[in-house]
Amino acid sequence: IPLLIGLAIYIVAAISLSQMATNEGIPNPWLAWVPLVNLYVVGKLIKEIKFSTYVIPSHEYVLPGVAVAAMLFSIVPLIGFLISIANFVLVIYAIYLLFKR
Repeated sequence: IPLLIGLAIYIVAAISLSQMATNEGIPNPWLAWVPLVNLYVVGKLIKEIKFSTYVIPSHEYVLPGVAVAAMLFSIVPLIGFLISIANFVLVIYAIYLLFKR
């Protein structure tokens, strides 16, 4: 049952992201269906990620890049943990900005 619930949430999120990408005129809205690459679509939709006065450059590439780095470095004890926390904070903040928009 948890697998079916997770699949349903993933499908609803992918449909929503691809529809928002289509409405915004973002090329290749089908990327919303690809795991990790859908973070690129989120980045294109939110326009910018800003912490205080610092704006993350090329954030549409940073979001999936940090997620991939978190997976690759997960076997390294301290660095993997820190990158995972950074990934979690970054993705939650990006989703917050998307909902705020």
